Amino acid sequence: MNSRKRSIGNYAEDAIQEGYALALEYWYTYDMNQPFENWMQRILSNATNKMHRWVNNYPAATALEMEEIAVKSSGFQQAQARQAYLRIQETETPRRTCLQNVLIDQCTFAEAATLTGVNQNTIKSWVVRWRKENKELYR
Repeated sequence: MNSRKRSIGNYAEDAIQEGYALALEYWYTYDMNQPFENWMQRILSNATNKMHRWVNNYPAATALEMEEIAVKSSGFQQAQARQAYLRIQETETPRRTCLQNVLIDQCTFAEAATLTGVNQNTIKSWVVRWRKENKELYR
């Protein structure tokens, strides 16, 4: 994670702050039987990786331009997430929870498996099948 922090420069603090905000938002997903440090490390790592991808996609943009890009892209992503959420709610409970963790909350398959107790490969097949059935959301 330190190499990611170095590669995103001044945005590292933003990534860490975003990670802590996500931890507060998704506190209910924390399994008290698992080590807190691992859960928090994964959230911070994901936030840092997301910022790293974002900075690499828009390397020449100024801070103001990056803010505008984030606002524009998040509007589409929010609409897409809203549509996906509504369709996910139509599925049965264990599958619904796994799909929401992976597709909406952007957890990895391993994180979703840990949160739900469902086999990681089962979650992968559910996600692949759901994406095929709902491919118009990803165009």
